[in-house]
Amino acid sequence: MSVMATGTKLRPPSNMLGSEKLDGVKYLRKHAESVQKSKRMAIIGGGAVGVQLATDAKELYPGKSITLVHSRDKVMNRFHPKLHQLIEERCKELGVDLVLGSRVKLPSQGYPTNGEDFEVELLDGRRIPSDFAVICNGQTPQSEILRSISPQCVDAQGFIRMKKTLQIDDDKHQNVFALGDIAATAAHKAARPALRQAEIVRANVIHSIAGEPLEDYEVTDPAAIHLTLGITRNVIFRNPLPGADEPVIIPKDDGKLDMGIDAVWDRRGGGPDPML
Repeated sequence: MSVMATGTKLRPPSNMLGSEKLDGVKYLRKHAESVQKSKRMAIIGGGAVGVQLATDAKELYPGKSITLVHSRDKVMNRFHPKLHQLIEERCKELGVDLVLGSRVKLPSQGYPTNGEDFEVELLDGRRIPSDFAVICNGQTPQSEILRSISPQCVDAQGFIRMKKTLQIDDDKHQNVFALGDIAATAAHKAARPALRQAEIVRANVIHSIAGEPLEDYEVTDPAAIHLTLGITRNVIFRNPLPGADEPVIIPKDDGKLDMGIDAVWDRRGGGPDPML
């Protein structure tokens, strides 16, 4: 039995360039220095990463010009429109400029990182004066390992085509399962759906060994997210349940700089030891 849970890869700074902790620390410190020194910062991509970076940076550096660029008419466009409204109001409150409705023409060589002035050019002709840019879009599925044994299971975007049982969609390889961000299911790509998928995969591996019928995975929970909107302000947002019209919105301003990351360490059984 094999289970693919290779996920997706993000662009730096969300994804570290090195494989060692100290390499990552050095990279993030250098990135933080670049953010601090910049005067006109462009953030490309209005998903969770872009929204959180824009609102955090503007609250830390209120005198800095920060522009959040997104190709759609609404940020976080896979969620109910009320999440966009919340984010739009928060950006207006902080002074983050929203530029929506057009894709960015990404230069093949990337944007300058030495602090010199440049322009972020959009396909509709708009130009955004900048001296530092962070690209926060484009998740790359890590499905290369599967292409050699079942290339037809990898879709055009690089995600893995699935059966309802969370087996890959290839009868020749019924002993191969996939879950999480790499799997092309109808579920929102987040931790909670992946945990449920892991439970189904675990059960189906056992069923397969025993020669029993497999269970189907069904998406029952609407997409949800815990999103920061600045250093201490955040919101828990869940799309409407089936049959409902309104999303669940729980705003928070808990005064914590890290959203209580120590509690996450505790749940993992390690405690807040920085050397883990």
